[in-house]
Amino acid sequence: MQYLESKQYFPMSDFSTLNEMLNRSFRNYPDQTAVTYRVRPDDEPERVTYRQMEADAHAVQQGLAQLQPGTRRIAVTGENSYHWMLTYMATVTGLGTVIPLDRLLLPAETAGLLERSEADTLVCDASMYLKLRESGELRSLSHLNQIIVMFPERLNDEDRVALGQAFAASEESLKMSLFSEVLADGQALLNSGQKIDLELPDPEESLILIFTSGTTANSKGVLLSHKSIGSNIKSLEGFVKIPERVRMLSLLPLNHAFENTCGFLFALNVGAEIYIADGLRYVQQNMKEYKIQMVIGVPAIFEAFHKRIMATVKKTGKDKKLRTGIKISRFLRKIGVDRRRKLFADIHEAFGGEFSMAIAGAAPMNLEIINFFEDIGVRIMQGYGLTETSPVVAGCNTQLFVAGTVGVGLPEVEVAIDSDTPGEPGEILVRGDLLMNGYYRDEATTQEAIDADGWFHTGDLGAIDEKTGCLTIKGRLKSLIVLDSGKKVFPEELEQLINQGGEAFVKDSLVFSQPDESGRTIITAKIVLDKEALEGQSDVRERIEQLIAEVNAQIPAFKRINTFFYTFSDMIRTTTLKVKRPAEIAAIMQTLQEHGLRLREITGRNVDELLNPPSMKSGSPGLR
Repeated sequence: MQYLESKQYFPMSDFSTLNEMLNRSFRNYPDQTAVTYRVRPDDEPERVTYRQMEADAHAVQQGLAQLQPGTRRIAVTGENSYHWMLTYMATVTGLGTVIPLDRLLLPAETAGLLERSEADTLVCDASMYLKLRESGELRSLSHLNQIIVMFPERLNDEDRVALGQAFAASEESLKMSLFSEVLADGQALLNSGQKIDLELPDPEESLILIFTSGTTANSKGVLLSHKSIGSNIKSLEGFVKIPERVRMLSLLPLNHAFENTCGFLFALNVGAEIYIADGLRYVQQNMKEYKIQMVIGVPAIFEAFHKRIMATVKKTGKDKKLRTGIKISRFLRKIGVDRRRKLFADIHEAFGGEFSMAIAGAAPMNLEIINFFEDIGVRIMQGYGLTETSPVVAGCNTQLFVAGTVGVGLPEVEVAIDSDTPGEPGEILVRGDLLMNGYYRDEATTQEAIDADGWFHTGDLGAIDEKTGCLTIKGRLKSLIVLDSGKKVFPEELEQLINQGGEAFVKDSLVFSQPDESGRTIITAKIVLDKEALEGQSDVRERIEQLIAEVNAQIPAFKRINTFFYTFSDMIRTTTLKVKRPAEIAAIMQTLQEHGLRLREITGRNVDELLNPPSMKSGSPGLR
């Protein structure tokens, strides 16, 4: 095995539970802003201090404890919100097990996970409750006995009436409450001196249950603890220096381990100010309004930033000025002079003037975009992690920055590559206190994932660069293409080349393999095109053919893409914008089977026409 170096750059705190960590922050930053949010995008922002957050969390905890005695399993789902954060903190610090769920799941999927997790309480947005109720899925749940509804004020008048009717008609077996009532009742309990005593959590007990992306049937429930998440927070503290009172934008879903640990709990640990985005279409507006300094996000977010910048530059005719500015900036930095924020002041002002730091994770990122932001004065530090590791394993930081890599291991985290040949890719293995306790009610899968020596087998392929000592992610073990010759192809590598080479008109790509009629493995690319970028152009196929030829010219012959097809329809994605590769490939093959086609027969063609064929009256030949 090869071992990745783990480094500590800064002092690390010592605490055993999230209670200790949060209480320390409440003491250290009482009058500082903890969270700023809006109920509706047109409302004035509401500011909450650390002192108020502590009081509200205790009140919600007491209100929930009064509603449900004994063991509690509380699921929370909805848009990122202050109420969501309070529910999480109240539950995990003494009430019981918290179960964060993806707000974009269908009602049947949400109900399936509620049943699997045996949740007795559901805290959700009012709009989500109405969808669940209308679907009829709530009637099938055997463990759920109460629902707490957040933000009824976000509903339109018709839906508010429906919510009132639902409350009036609720059966005794399913108690209904408003979050505001739970908060008020908890405050009343505390004010009356009738506080309900709760046991402090056991650091090693599985008190956080997060389901991985996937369908209800195959998503895995990851069991985390105060010890595992606390370990990751301490490692982050020793690895990356976050300025006190840094203004951070909460954008990724809070149910996702990346945002939950880094953008929420770690942020509170270092005394950050969290600003909850009003929604994806308000991101730039929120960054400008709140003068955001730091963003934690997935590559698609930063790619959207880059696309918007380049569109503005092109529209205003400042392309040449930007290119010249980057050349000047690079030269000045070589002689120790940094004028990036002055040279690119217009770009910085468009994002609030303070944005200088970002952490990217969950998927590979275009190297050119990382370098572009570095050139203009925004450092995007790529990291690597998984839900099962609480989640961060490795990363770059302000001290160590090798663009295109995920840096080195965090302190007190062991990382190895299951390969004895230096520089050769192998499966990434992780060991340390950050590891999950296991998969929920799945001992067999847990034993497959964590071996007898305590190594967690990630299923990801990586390689350690011999010169820099940094880790590069090559792809997923399951998506690795093994050719008839035994040679291996990493589809993610080819996808990155396609996306970079076709940046002007390619939105995304998916590379996979299938056997042809003779049984020989062929490498195929599905390419998602940007309709706006190609509006009015008739040479679409020729441009893609040229792109594929350019990609193939950069790689060994055995890796070359044999066939390709294109679409203007987005691929199936998780809430963190990762492509659901197995689902996408299955959908492609099903479509081909339904139409009696083979991959070679759709080479170079628009597959959207398989689903919406042109009218036969026009004499159109169908696929073009």
